[in-house]
Amino acid sequence: MRVSSLFLTTALAAALPAQGSVLVNDVGLTMDGGILTVIYGQGCGPFTCAPFIAGGVGGGQPPRTVVVYGAPSQVYVLAIDVANSAPCIPFPGIGNALILGVQPVTLAIGVLGPGSLIAPCQQGRAGYQLAFPVGAPVGVQFELQALAMSASQNVPAFTIALQATIQ
Repeated sequence: MRVSSLFLTTALAAALPAQGSVLVNDVGLTMDGGILTVIYGQGCGPFTCAPFIAGGVGGGQPPRTVVVYGAPSQVYVLAIDVANSAPCIPFPGIGNALILGVQPVTLAIGVLGPGSLIAPCQQGRAGYQLAFPVGAPVGVQFELQALAMSASQNVPAFTIALQATIQ
């Protein structure tokens, strides 16, 4: 089922008065490397319109843990889309910019956990298990991006995006 919560949220925020392009550094997105001991992405830090390149994800392999970071105890949305080369799109009232651009599909809507002393920037976080079935089309590039609240700016903000390939 295709849910357009990410676009609904951006449409609602577009009705807010224009605040200019706000850069937010305290929302983030990471994905583990499976059997590799690497974490792709960033828990917090500067936003960039270019997606972070993550490792491949194999069909039928154990799920990868994707973690969304943002203001503790606030709602988040995680979405996936096929990779694209379109420019990122800023929205009035939302920090950073939307990188997903073809037809994003919502993977998860939830509430971030309480603040953590071990999380970067002391944010709340939530995990999602990303897995593709056996027979998933090899070579397809996809992007992940989330929308979460910024504790420091008190606005919803897009995280950086992660780009990976189905192997």
